[in-house]
Amino acid sequence: MNGSQDVKNPCNVNLLKELESVGDPVRITAFQQAIGSLNYLAQHTRTDISYTVNALSRHTAHPTNKHWVALKHLLRYLKGSSGLCLNYQRTISKDHDVIGWADANYAND
Repeated sequence: MNGSQDVKNPCNVNLLKELESVGDPVRITAFQQAIGSLNYLAQHTRTDISYTVNALSRHTAHPTNKHWVALKHLLRYLKGSSGLCLNYQRTISKDHDVIGWADANYAND
């Protein structure tokens, strides 16, 4: 994965539609370990990958080459987006205040 190109999305939508567990299973244990690690990330720090990890985890019993392609795509996404983060800075301007409200009676006027 050192020389791989970064991608801008965690999964290819068309690829997830055609993922089926038909074909020769390849490297089952390594695939299961990778999905387990990604599942931890999806639950705790990287919620943006949770859909893709869930879709791939459905095929942990019989992963095929297409599943490995999707897994590598997800790893390239993580590599490319590892430096991205949200920054909240205190501003002096009143134009950028966070305003919140709540409807305590649940819109029951």
